[in-house]
Amino acid sequence: MSNLNVQKILTALPDLTLEQLSSVNQAVVTYYQLKQKAIAKGFVVGDKVTFRSKVGRVVNAVVTKVNQKTVNVLTDVGTTYKVSPNLLTKA
Repeated sequence: MSNLNVQKILTALPDLTLEQLSSVNQAVVTYYQLKQKAIAKGFVVGDKVTFRSKVGRVVNAVVTKVNQKTVNVLTDVGTTYKVSPNLLTKA
């Protein structure tokens, strides 16, 4: 979706009723979850991945388990993380 379309949606939000905002929110949450699951399905146990830590450091890891909402990874130094699939990049 182009930035122009996103801007149109954001501009329209103040004019919506609470019921309409609730419907929009539910749709956004549903599509977000579907996209997360689709991204997670792209990873399998054993995949080498990278992600940025909370302090911005690039972390190398291996996928140990793929869940519905997160992917468990094991780093080179033996630390385990549960990471949102959209934050992972295949190495």
